[in-house]
Amino acid sequence: MMYLYHYFDRKRGPFLSVTDLSEEEANKIRENHNRLQAEKEGRKYDENEIDYCGWAFRCNAENEMRQNFIAKGGKAPRKHPYYMVLRNDDMSDGKTFYDGDFIKIPVEEFNMSVVSFTYGDSMQNRDPGTFSDKPYKNQIYTFDEIIEIIKEYGWIKKRDDWNWNMPCYIEAQLWSDDPINEYR
Repeated sequence: MMYLYHYFDRKRGPFLSVTDLSEEEANKIRENHNRLQAEKEGRKYDENEIDYCGWAFRCNAENEMRQNFIAKGGKAPRKHPYYMVLRNDDMSDGKTFYDGDFIKIPVEEFNMSVVSFTYGDSMQNRDPGTFSDKPYKNQIYTFDEIIEIIKEYGWIKKRDDWNWNMPCYIEAQLWSDDPINEYR
């Protein structure tokens, strides 16, 4: 059985999109997240490191993903997606965030015409240095297409070692508020 997982910070709650905020608000949240992540990893936070997940970068990437998804026949009532992870099992943890948790929803509860996918993190896919030679780089997929990619390349297994140069999970972008309103 397949599920879509949504990982979130317990203090903020589930199904929030940083790009629904102003650039100033989003950058404060992102800086705080980066500081907490550095602390969690036992390293010093460097405010000058390149952030491929900054607000402007993310807004541009989301707009491009949305347009590409619509061109494939997808529907995107929301301007910015909610992010989820496609898994074929019930293994998970909340380590993604400082004080993390997750919600697990069977894919059958979703209208797949409003869900796009990337093989790997969507922002990671746009980083010019990561897995550039792979055909799934910078691609947006429908549900049927991602199933074919999984058949060809396999499920991405959870790794304890974060390697930005390897796809880290199969990401789902939900372009609608359904069915998640009942999970808030």
